[in-house]
Amino acid sequence: MLELQEISQLVSPPAFLYSKVMTGKEKALAIVAEDIERLVGRIPKLLRKLEGKRLMLTGASGLVPGYFLDTIAYLNRHVFTKKTRVLAYIHKPLPATHRLAYLKNEPWLVWRVSDLNKPFKIEGTYDFIIHAASSASPKDYLKKPLETLDVNVAATRIILEHLKNRPSAELLFFSSGEIYGVPEPAKKAFKE
Repeated sequence: MLELQEISQLVSPPAFLYSKVMTGKEKALAIVAEDIERLVGRIPKLLRKLEGKRLMLTGASGLVPGYFLDTIAYLNRHVFTKKTRVLAYIHKPLPATHRLAYLKNEPWLVWRVSDLNKPFKIEGTYDFIIHAASSASPKDYLKKPLETLDVNVAATRIILEHLKNRPSAELLFFSSGEIYGVPEPAKKAFKE
């Protein structure tokens, strides 16, 4: 298990190191750090494939992609000798209070604020692209269905066009239950 001081290297410099009482956010960060340590211990060979590679991540401030950035931060600080470099697309600038703000000044990470509903250009080459951008609000799915689809279709098309002449690059596409539409109240689970 990670010691409290090791957790501090994963997250922003914590005031809780000087206190016996941890806030809810600090407890959550400690749990994330423990999860990442377990993950690294269980699939080290798979994670080593990321060492020294270039990665593009869309929707980077989202829940799952953010957790992935936490994992890369841990790997870059504690495991890798060659850093994984990341271009992280986000829809709007991260506020100082965002849980990923501790990564703002990492030299291996470039934040790119962009509306992926609009055409965008991918500069550079990447070994891996994780496309996880999508509307995060069920209300938005209903209010702006075309814009929601645009991120999932138009942005994906731009990424695929970029990858057309890069056969060694790999793409991971994230989706959600919203692709099935609004479920009936009696149907909470879908079979694929």
